[in-house]
Amino acid sequence: MDRITLRLPTDLLARFDAAATGQGGRSRLLRKLMEGAAQASLPAPSAAPLTASAAKLTVRLTGVDLARLEAEAGAVGLSRTQWTVALIR
Repeated sequence: MDRITLRLPTDLLARFDAAATGQGGRSRLLRKLMEGAAQASLPAPSAAPLTASAAKLTVRLTGVDLARLEAEAGAVGLSRTQWTVALIR
């Protein structure tokens, strides 16, 4: 069997554990969720996939703003870049 390792914020893990309590525990619930996701129909690919010609955007932030960005991204399980791209989209 293969293994997946995740880094999660403490509060998210606590909420997941609470949800898993009545469902056989953490591993069983995670396996169940993954099986459901694997059987779900996948969305159609984007009509315009990103190519090498995609533009790069650079943003300069203060330390306070960067910390807030990291907190917001982390709260939904995304990296800074993923969260920013999702916000723009």
